[in-house]
Amino acid sequence: MENLRSSRTRISDTNIELRNSQRRRSIPQSTSNNRFSRRNGQNNIFTYVTPKLKSHLSDIDSPVILLIGKTGAGKSTLGNSLLKTSENENPTFLVSDSFSSVTKKSGFANIQIGNEIYNIVDTPGIFDTDDPNDVVLEEIARTIQKCSYGIKAILFVIEAKRFTEEQKEIINRVKLFFGEEALQYMISVFSHCNRKQTNDPEYFKNVSWNREMKALVNSMGNRWAISPSPDIFPLNNLVHNQRLEELQNHIVSIDGVYTNELLEKARKRQEENARIAREAEEKRQKEYDENKRREGEAIA
Repeated sequence: MENLRSSRTRISDTNIELRNSQRRRSIPQSTSNNRFSRRNGQNNIFTYVTPKLKSHLSDIDSPVILLIGKTGAGKSTLGNSLLKTSENENPTFLVSDSFSSVTKKSGFANIQIGNEIYNIVDTPGIFDTDDPNDVVLEEIARTIQKCSYGIKAILFVIEAKRFTEEQKEIINRVKLFFGEEALQYMISVFSHCNRKQTNDPEYFKNVSWNREMKALVNSMGNRWAISPSPDIFPLNNLVHNQRLEELQNHIVSIDGVYTNELLEKARKRQEENARIAREAEEKRQKEYDENKRREGEAIA
């Protein structure tokens, strides 16, 4: 059975790559509607295409860059930075100033990296104050199921602060939901970094990371980046662009895509674990009730 599932996954990945290669030949090298990021007279690897928010997931027509993380972690801010849209003027993804998530349903926009077009997808926040986690995770699952071209990269946005039990729980929930296989497609992206941390990523790594954070980043193939704060580093700032370029280098370095088959495999594993835990609890309860019954008979 496992060989069959692996075979289906390989077939799915092959079909995805074929569709991607067919689409690459039709990507225009330049258009009057595209916005180019230039440096020293040359095109940067990022080319920004149609930063207009779309809500119909059935329109997803390219490999996806998926933004995930806790409410308020900075997913939408990162998405806007990648798309070069200002949060104060005309943001692609709305950003909340409160503890409640503005993003209730997934939305996406197009972005081009090199010669490849992707759909960058913003998702509702995990651990939102308004919506239960199960509701949020079901929305994320529904989104992934619409990604017929697969997910190129999962950007796990984490606040750059002291590692807490809540962060640990979020990380464990994400790994359980997506499955261990998803780690090879994940990138840790740290948000809310101060000026010094953003200017010097190695300083941030050496001073701010504890053992748990190092283990998390290592589990993702040591892929990590900093999401520059637009309040400190404006969109066209050199440091801002350097940090985003480091992120996009990680994105294009990932081999293959995360597929619906991998998500389904993870969900079945969750169901099996839940079944085992439920049966173990029922067994413990039955033994407890039996012991109480025997104690009652002994007293009588």
